[in-house]
Amino acid sequence: IFVISVTGSALVYRNELFLAVTPRPIVAVPSGERLTDEQLKDAARRAHPGFEVTQVRRARNPDQSVDVSLQRGEDVKTRMFDPYTGKDLGGSVPLGVTLVSGLIDLHDNLLAGRTGRAVNGVGAVFLIVLCLTGAAIWWPGIRKWRGSMWPDWKANWKRFSWTIHSAVGFWFFAIVLLWGVTGVYLCFSGPL
Repeated sequence: IFVISVTGSALVYRNELFLAVTPRPIVAVPSGERLTDEQLKDAARRAHPGFEVTQVRRARNPDQSVDVSLQRGEDVKTRMFDPYTGKDLGGSVPLGVTLVSGLIDLHDNLLAGRTGRAVNGVGAVFLIVLCLTGAAIWWPGIRKWRGSMWPDWKANWKRFSWTIHSAVGFWFFAIVLLWGVTGVYLCFSGPL
């Protein structure tokens, strides 16, 4: 619950995080003729021996770097190449984007794919059970329920701890229950 809460709080700003970590496109200085796709494939093969080029993607701006996808067995990578010289300019996915995507995967799947998503859903079911049993235990009776909505500021520290726990539980019950219900829905509503 703690990991999901912390990562979820950060991911409220996922769009801003992606904007902050995405660098501007690399634009090459024109130096002669642009290389053809075949010439770029040859440059990629020379730069990464043993890899086969699976795709060449050019941007709308003809001077912008070209994304070249390479594969060797299960190993897949996408690199940027200068459209004029064929020089390898680095990975096409910046480290920051990889980290934010990893944070999303931690929040959604606990970094464990389908199994993590299922564990996440089971955790959401337990959160619902925790909320409902907490509400049942909290219920002080028809005459005292209003007094249980606020902490007893004059009580000794043990009683104060109990009353503040009780009051916080009352005021956050609906929100936490909603988190549990939406967690179950998002984990089990579609294909895992």
